[in-house]
Amino acid sequence: MRKLKHLIVILLVFGILTASIPGYAYADCDHSSLGKRYCEAAHPHAYYRTCQLCGQKIYDGTYGTKNHGDGSWGSGTCPQCGTHSYVGRTCTNVGTCACGATVPALGHSLYGNTWTEAEHPHYYYRNCSRCGGHVYTGGHGERPHGDGTGATCKDCGEHSYYTITDEIGTSGCDCGVSIINFNLVNDNCRLYFTCNSVFNGLAYNTVPIWNGYKPDIIQYSPSQSVTTVHVCDVYDECEGEGVVSYYARTTPSGLIQMNRYFCDGREEVYNFKTMIHEFGHALGLGHCPSGGDVMSTGNVAVSTLSQFDMDSYDAAYELYSVY
Repeated sequence: MRKLKHLIVILLVFGILTASIPGYAYADCDHSSLGKRYCEAAHPHAYYRTCQLCGQKIYDGTYGTKNHGDGSWGSGTCPQCGTHSYVGRTCTNVGTCACGATVPALGHSLYGNTWTEAEHPHYYYRNCSRCGGHVYTGGHGERPHGDGTGATCKDCGEHSYYTITDEIGTSGCDCGVSIINFNLVNDNCRLYFTCNSVFNGLAYNTVPIWNGYKPDIIQYSPSQSVTTVHVCDVYDECEGEGVVSYYARTTPSGLIQMNRYFCDGREEVYNFKTMIHEFGHALGLGHCPSGGDVMSTGNVAVSTLSQFDMDSYDAAYELYSVY
């Protein structure tokens, strides 16, 4: 019995000693069950595997390299090793690494001919083989004045006029303006007029329409000696083969003739548009194909200058010193 008691005491002491020494049971682990191979996040990024039996990291003596970055968790980057990973670098933008380092923009790689932009003011440019963008080389060209299609431009060059077949000899440009081959403006850019017509009031009311765009050009003068335009009436039934009927007409000799055969009894708004229209001819403007302009040929009640009317007036004004 005494021997049995001694044996129990010895076993209890051994159990206490075993429990009080951490890792005692694993002191002789052979690490025979290792997990996947990992690379430590901290520099120098040692490779290791974790023992599935004892939980220890088992290093294999090799090291990895990570992309250069800010080293933030989960980024897979390191601020101490690897090459910079630049993002956003283009021909004109610098590249930036996650660590904050930058690299200059690539710069354009030009190729091919020098071209002229279609849009005014037609800057010269070459193309970049990297980004495909226009790289301006300085300076700009000019194009013939036209409607902006093809090789023409509304804003530069001289008007390219062509003849429009009508009774007053209108010449038009592709940009939409039209002029005639005469005007009744004197050398001082003044159009003086007198009136002897039942439509005198309409003539006086026409003045602010045109002078509102170019001040003081049209002026009333009671003196025949300085008059360049005389407003008068005719009574013309316009009968006969080849005769063109008209509400009014303006002659190169300086007459604005209102045809009472057609204008008497006609609504005043239409006669007013006719009077404005004829003063437009006296200023050198031609006809337009649109029905919404003062210089249109339609029987419409228009008393406000359109953009076409103003552009044509500008074109005619440029020629006042020529005729």
